[in-house]
Amino acid sequence: MSLNRRESAPSGPQSDWHWETDRDHRFTRISGSGHQENPSPTQECIGQTPWETDCNLGNKTLWVRHRARLARHEAFFNLEYEREDRQGGRSVLRISGAPVFGAAGEFMGYRGVGADITAHRQADAALRTSEARLRAIVSALAEGVLLGDADGRILDCNASAERIYGRTLAQMKGQHFATPNWTMLNEDGSPMLETERPSFMARHSELPQLDKVVGYSRPDGSTLWTLVNVQPLFDAQSGAMSGFATSLTDITKRKNAEQEIVRLNMALESRVLRRTAQLALANKELEAFSYSVAHDLRSPLSTIDGFCTLLAKVVPPESGEKARRYLERIKAGVQRMGELTDGLLSLAKLSRSSLKWSTVNISEEAAKIIRQWTEREPWRPVLATIEPGMLARADSSLLREVLENLIANAWKFSSRNERTEITVGSEASSDGKVVYFVQDKGAGFDMAYSGKLFGTFERLHSPEEFPGSGIGLATVNRIITRHGGKIWAQSAPGEGSIFRFTLGTDENHAAVNADDALQSSLGMPPASVSPQGGDTGVAATLSEQQFSYAFEHAPIGMALIGLDSRRLRVNNAFCKMLGYSESEMLSRTVHDITHPDDVEWDVLQRARALAGEIESYQWEKRYIHKDGHILWGQITCSLVRDADRRPLHFITQMQDTTERKKAEQALRHSEERFRILTGLSSDWFWEQDKDFRFVQVSGKPANTVKFVQQDVTGLARWELEHLQMSESAWLVHKAQLERHEEFHDFELTLLDNHGELRYESISGVPVFDASGAFAGYRGTGRDTTELRRMTDALRTSELQLRDITDTVPALIAYLDAEQRFAFHNRAYEEVFGLSHDQIHGKTMLDVMGAELYERVAPQVTEVLAGYPVAYQRAHKTARGAQRLFLVKYFPRYGDGEQHSKVIGFYSIATDITQLGPDTSGAGSKPVHY
Repeated sequence: MSLNRRESAPSGPQSDWHWETDRDHRFTRISGSGHQENPSPTQECIGQTPWETDCNLGNKTLWVRHRARLARHEAFFNLEYEREDRQGGRSVLRISGAPVFGAAGEFMGYRGVGADITAHRQADAALRTSEARLRAIVSALAEGVLLGDADGRILDCNASAERIYGRTLAQMKGQHFATPNWTMLNEDGSPMLETERPSFMARHSELPQLDKVVGYSRPDGSTLWTLVNVQPLFDAQSGAMSGFATSLTDITKRKNAEQEIVRLNMALESRVLRRTAQLALANKELEAFSYSVAHDLRSPLSTIDGFCTLLAKVVPPESGEKARRYLERIKAGVQRMGELTDGLLSLAKLSRSSLKWSTVNISEEAAKIIRQWTEREPWRPVLATIEPGMLARADSSLLREVLENLIANAWKFSSRNERTEITVGSEASSDGKVVYFVQDKGAGFDMAYSGKLFGTFERLHSPEEFPGSGIGLATVNRIITRHGGKIWAQSAPGEGSIFRFTLGTDENHAAVNADDALQSSLGMPPASVSPQGGDTGVAATLSEQQFSYAFEHAPIGMALIGLDSRRLRVNNAFCKMLGYSESEMLSRTVHDITHPDDVEWDVLQRARALAGEIESYQWEKRYIHKDGHILWGQITCSLVRDADRRPLHFITQMQDTTERKKAEQALRHSEERFRILTGLSSDWFWEQDKDFRFVQVSGKPANTVKFVQQDVTGLARWELEHLQMSESAWLVHKAQLERHEEFHDFELTLLDNHGELRYESISGVPVFDASGAFAGYRGTGRDTTELRRMTDALRTSELQLRDITDTVPALIAYLDAEQRFAFHNRAYEEVFGLSHDQIHGKTMLDVMGAELYERVAPQVTEVLAGYPVAYQRAHKTARGAQRLFLVKYFPRYGDGEQHSKVIGFYSIATDITQLGPDTSGAGSKPVHY
């Protein structure tokens, strides 16, 4: 017989399971489910012995010894074994058991508990693997790495550090400086004081020192330049500084190259100064030319125009029509020349003037321009549509020039229509930007020639059809471009044109609500202000309709009950719960459908409410269903009063809690069996009352440390003096308990009987009494000190090694056989511009992209086949810099049965940009070692 979900709840938080066997050691009962990832033995094991359920051939000797103990009817504790089921799944289990004897003393079988500790074992193995993996990476680094203690003395280093310094670890170990007879230099070549050294600064500030350039002057006069990173290391428990990890890269060649670059830059700067002077002279000449165009060239044009006018007056009539036509053509040419000159000067002025940003009302400016054109040509019928309230951030004078040119074109190219139609408005683009437009129904143009539209002096119509200089749209394009926007057109011959433009990102500063601005200009109140007054009768009707809708459609049972205990109204959910129709419910009083044992208390609470002692009450009561069975419901009943505080009726809400009550009753039936098993477990069990005070603790004193009955009874967890917990941790835990939630693996830090620090992991579930009221908590505890210490030690080691790799500028990673990143250092994130989560667990294709991955895929195939590979790879970083890397891949083989199988590979990429291509000799093709 198995326990239901409620019965197994106390053991669930710790993944424990309970079992019983008969006198032949065959399972007769198994309860508890363990972790989803590593389930406990299931009901399929009923009728089998533990060794019959285990397919692991390596456990044969263990089971032989265990069966001998069972034959002697001895209790056993904490038997651990790796179990393999018939599907090939593996899990690590720990079981304890004790013999059971009948009333006459005859042996009946065993009863015990088990726990799945697979997750702990996997965590342990993962940390050890990670430590070994990172140590292998550090050994393979081209950068030198030194590990020092809290006083700065060298403890360890890798082979690259020995190579860079030219000294062995034995020569450097225990010293504060790897090379005490070398002089340390600043980047400018001056001697470096002790207080300026990165190791000194890191030790006293407890902050990392990154990318510090340090030079070493050797006794032979040569200089070694290095890039140094120092990372302080801290103790995981005390938080005190425990040492330093220092990485250094030999950048001597780079520094020599930089010095050459400085020399070249000085020469280049001299050349730039000369060229700048020449450019300044050219600009002055250009300004002089502009002045000449504006004044010297315009003066002869004016003279020619004036003489043409005088000549037209003195030409005799007998000269004929041809002479007058020649004079008119001369004057038109002069005027055309003047227009072109003005256009050129306008374009030149645009390039030199600076923008003055302000908020521009496009609607008002467009209206003024159209009004001016209408006054010039009043005989033309015009239909102008302007969207109101269009605001933009721009240079007001230049934006007006844009509108003048676009509206002038619309007016000009509509001159042959019976009616001029112009629309100025705005619309939203697909990316959310505001797009402004000017539309007409004029002559239009062929989009095949749209490429010439915004060029200087480019025209799509002849001057005879539509006059113009060909400068207007070029000016518009330059203004829009200077505002960071763009302009484009759409048209068809004979169907008109529409010119759209944006004003770049600065339009986002124009987050002035156009509608509010328009209302404000008209003196209207904002739309969000509601009018005062109104018909209160309408409001009351609306309120009643809202209440009625909520009442009828509520998912819980609701009822209005009169002062005489008769129901006035019930909703559909209440009727369904009790199995009655609405008319049947209304014909029954509270006494008719309430369990007889609960009527008196219910009536008493209503009387107290009518007497003014309480306004509402809550409790769990029993109802009688129409078919006769008992229904439990959690009710909230409130008295409703009128404006004069006179009682009107009661309103009741009811939630069906029948299933919960059944589960709680089943749980209580299993408690005795549960208590028998607690003595067998390596864990300890506890119970608390509704005030969270311990009322029962059971388990072995060796495991419970100070959690024994006499030490904790009557006290809450946070009242125990030997617990070393922060106030914030207790606040979070208390809040969870007050919400009556289950909690799992809450870790306590405490002092044991010897004053040593230990850790306990506790889990618990809330307990409710027969009426459904909260009665307290019950749960389990487990001493996790040894596991915590082992895990902390490994994690500290891993973090130290991770800190070391983060100080190295090389790109370091470990990838599994599926090419997923299991580890990477900070340099990877900086070069690719990705966060830790965007790289960890992702494939090389995801991180590198298709183009780069296609180039490295052949090398990856090689290393996964078991061959070390080295090659050069050009790569553009996230900041846009083009860098050259020397990349090395090293295969990693598995352990045990997988010792001959490649399960992943290490990747180390060193930036060799300063050294130039192919310096290493590796070239661009893989090289096998």
